[in-house]
Amino acid sequence: MNKKIALMQDEYIICTRPIHWKNYILVSILMLAAIILLSVRMAFPDKSLVNSMTTTPIIDDTIASVFMAIEVFALCLIIARLYVRIIRVCTIRYFVTNKRIIKVSGFLTKQKTEMLISRCETVLMKENIYERIFNCGDLLCLAPGSQILLDDVKDVEEFKLHIMELINKRKDAERDKD
Repeated sequence: MNKKIALMQDEYIICTRPIHWKNYILVSILMLAAIILLSVRMAFPDKSLVNSMTTTPIIDDTIASVFMAIEVFALCLIIARLYVRIIRVCTIRYFVTNKRIIKVSGFLTKQKTEMLISRCETVLMKENIYERIFNCGDLLCLAPGSQILLDDVKDVEEFKLHIMELINKRKDAERDKD
């Protein structure tokens, strides 16, 4: 994914974060298990899952080969689905510029969600115990009539501080104008 984004005039990137790596753990374990099951299935084509659960064969060879085809097809679908999930997760990036908060996602179809810092009123942070262990969390940036959710941000406290500093600078500048 192209990590560059189009910037407005006099805009620069202050901070950028990928989605936290903890999102890959479960998907990777499931994919590994599916690949192992598929490998075992291909290594023993004469065995069926149904037959392996009993000591005596209960189905004939024709039905066993149908079961094998269904098992292999199902495992291939699971592996493909998990691979798509990994691609989707690894293409999410968050940016904070001096003017905007930006979430970019997508591999073939890019989706960009952004919020102007000048509109952002507050930033809510949510961390459960699991996320605290892995040093990540969710940020919800709120503006009148809109919001942007930054899910599983790596180093969430630091990322929130960058946003809050920009919001406070904007509020101080508005106060000095008056």
